Amino acid sequence: MKTTLLQKISNYENWISSGCKGELKDDFQKELFKLASHSKDAYTFYRNYLYKKSIELNGLQAELDEFIQFLNENNNLPEHSDLVNNYSLDSTIDTFDNKRMNVTEIASETRMTGISQMSCFLYQSYYEIETVLLVLASFGVLNNESRYEVDFNNLKDRSGNLKKGVCVDFIKAKLRNYPKLLKFFTSAYNPKLRNTIGHNNYKINNDCIESLDSSISIDKSEFIESIYNLQKLNNFLIYYFSTNSVENEKLKDVGVLSVGFATDNENPVLVLHQLECFYHIDSSGKWLTNVEFKLSKDTVETNLSTKSKFTGPNLNLDTWFDKLKGKDNLTVVIEAIRPPVIERKGLLNLDCGQFETCGVRNEIKLDYKIIN
Repeated sequence: MKTTLLQKISNYENWISSGCKGELKDDFQKELFKLASHSKDAYTFYRNYLYKKSIELNGLQAELDEFIQFLNENNNLPEHSDLVNNYSLDSTIDTFDNKRMNVTEIASETRMTGISQMSCFLYQSYYEIETVLLVLASFGVLNNESRYEVDFNNLKDRSGNLKKGVCVDFIKAKLRNYPKLLKFFTSAYNPKLRNTIGHNNYKINNDCIESLDSSISIDKSEFIESIYNLQKLNNFLIYYFSTNSVENEKLKDVGVLSVGFATDNENPVLVLHQLECFYHIDSSGKWLTNVEFKLSKDTVETNLSTKSKFTGPNLNLDTWFDKLKGKDNLTVVIEAIRPPVIERKGLLNLDCGQFETCGVRNEIKLDYKIIN
């Protein structure tokens, strides 16, 4: 059976969510490990690229787009940067990650085939994570009143605890211009579930959740949609803030997964396969200014930059280098590649998996150095 890209991403994300415990399935995007060796930013940038791919494949692009548009509506204001910085604090992120990890561990023990007391507890546990609500409330105030707000004393009780139902209604009023996000948010923070599970005022009856007075009823499909949408809002939040933490311009020379020694009419050509998300940061290829080869009897080390170095066996490359030594410069082709949605014939077989070409490439002439 062919493994889809969506399943490979899911296999990896489930493993990460488990705290990297247990065995990682062989079918995942192995290039993630290669990028992690470059830098945290390279890893985060590519992981977010894969996450966005999974969003597209799941048909949730419009909801994610509106989520980002809502948070970026007034990104020209200094208060916007202040809010991003506030919610990007290590203390905030750590608290969010720890709470979310607790919930994820519960989810790993819960089979979402129907309604159970454990799945109700899972929904309530996600509901108790306040970060998503506080973020949306803060940016809602910024969008409507152009001011910085993170305390929300008006949304808390006398003990300083957030009144979540009041906060949910407060946010819904701020989302009127974002209909898809509003619908998504309303499903996630389903008022019927808030008034039953949230107040321990329910019973499970024939795969339905009912209030004890039978005035409210939620069937299985509505419940599962709510819990998954609540999980997805948490993931939207992670995507947004981790994307904003990465300086893309510093990643121009990252994401090259392979070098190939080819010829064109007897002229040596160095072919680089670069992941498309990195390729498009600088599609001109100006990041690459020269190439250095270090030759030994058994290996060839190819240095493209401080972040992109490759060492491989010196297999029948003497003729290739002999031809290159007679040239004033080296022809380099940088070709964009991406993981295929589904495995098929005609793909590039690299050491970290199979990839397809994107139909975009750049050919440049460069200085080179050969060190024996």
